[in-house]
Amino acid sequence: MAREFAFLEKRSDTYAPATSTHILNLLPMIYLQKLTDLSEIGVDSTTTGVVLRTVDVKDAFLMVERPSPVMVTLIGKTYWVKRNLPGQRLGAESWRWHLRQFLIDKLDMMLCVEQLCIAKNDRCCIVVHVDDILFCGDGQYWRETFLKEFAKEFKIRHSEL
Repeated sequence: MAREFAFLEKRSDTYAPATSTHILNLLPMIYLQKLTDLSEIGVDSTTTGVVLRTVDVKDAFLMVERPSPVMVTLIGKTYWVKRNLPGQRLGAESWRWHLRQFLIDKLDMMLCVEQLCIAKNDRCCIVVHVDDILFCGDGQYWRETFLKEFAKEFKIRHSEL
């Protein structure tokens, strides 16, 4: 999804930030640090509710309406495409902006200016890689808010590690 990302100055239509391998290590490290902190003060980490989870948004690009429909012809029949399709250059950028607005509006998240794939609120932090999200935070918030808000808006799969 981030193909040609390094060449943003040459092509403005390929902008779709994705995580690097270094960024992917952040949340597991934060999770392990939280567990260590809890054990140092004598709290059983299995009952505290600190969790590391993942969410995959199915058909992410199809969740985003196109700015204007496009007419296509297939086997002599005309169709109007009203949603972004996988493989469209602007699909990745549209998805990113749609997800960004959802995170801000529904989950009160702040996005990192330096690394656009990282976001947080007072209950969790996440790393986004296109349509895959790594969550580290409060287990109750994960179950009662995060997953429910995502399921209202998107078709999702999630893990219980």
